[in-house]
Amino acid sequence: MKTLISCLQGRRHILRREPCEDRFAVLPLPGGLAAAAADGHGDARCCRAGFGARVACASALRALADPALSPEELVGAIRQRYERLCRRHLARHPLTEREQALLAGLDPLYAYGTTLVCARTDAAGTTLLRIGDSEVLALGPDGLPFPVLAADPNCTGSATTSLADPDAETAARVARYDRPAAALLLFTDGYSYRGQLPAGLLDLLRAPLPDAIPAELLDQGDHGDDQTILLAADEALCAGEGFRQGLTELLDRLAAAEALRKLQRERREVMAYLRLAQKVLRERQGEDLRSLCCHTREQLDRLQALDAEIAALSAAS
Repeated sequence: MKTLISCLQGRRHILRREPCEDRFAVLPLPGGLAAAAADGHGDARCCRAGFGARVACASALRALADPALSPEELVGAIRQRYERLCRRHLARHPLTEREQALLAGLDPLYAYGTTLVCARTDAAGTTLLRIGDSEVLALGPDGLPFPVLAADPNCTGSATTSLADPDAETAARVARYDRPAAALLLFTDGYSYRGQLPAGLLDLLRAPLPDAIPAELLDQGDHGDDQTILLAADEALCAGEGFRQGLTELLDRLAAAEALRKLQRERREVMAYLRLAQKVLRERQGEDLRSLCCHTREQLDRLQALDAEIAALSAAS
């Protein structure tokens, strides 16, 4: 499988002179691939998160390389090896006074806190695993995505499940499918497409993969977090007619959904203007409001047009 990887240090980390805390790893397998990406927590208490993310990726690949492990055993094997390696590092490099003060009595393992996403695919099937708010996706030979892993209710805002949590095994989301994946996509939450399929990256699969992820597809947001993207594709499967047709249908649906979101956002803006205009009209009775009334009429016409476009798109989907 051909693999494209981008790992960028976030703007916020650069300004604060903090290291990139994202890590990734890839392991070629007979007829397939294992891949992992980890996002070390930016919390000041997670002062060794970069090392923790590296250990998480290494632990994931070691477990994924063993096809005898069941999905339930896989999570436990990763968590146990991660904790063992982190505590070994801790024994060799004890916490400094500053690090102890930051942890404020927490288990020292939290200094190594990180999320983790990983996947394995070969002729025997595909396994996906997620702990925390990073994302992992797989597309089948038909060009359509495998079911997305269930959302973790503990991941809200900047809060996320951590591999350092004692109950990480319980919180993990893992799935096993008895078919190979034509493509795998892993990315940390610095690439801000949480809850959505990144159409731009998926569109790369419609042609032979370039040598690198195009710069215009990288997230240019102002949040400043580190971002890692790992795209792996079996180019033979992706060249199949079934894959191309399914992917085209998927991208068409994503484009329609994005258009619908834009229309709904514009509708909310129009409604906000109309509510404000109504308030002004009540407050300025008797004054010359012809300009305001004219613009309000235009907004009402736009609202009617938006409702028609939204209804048409909703019916089509």
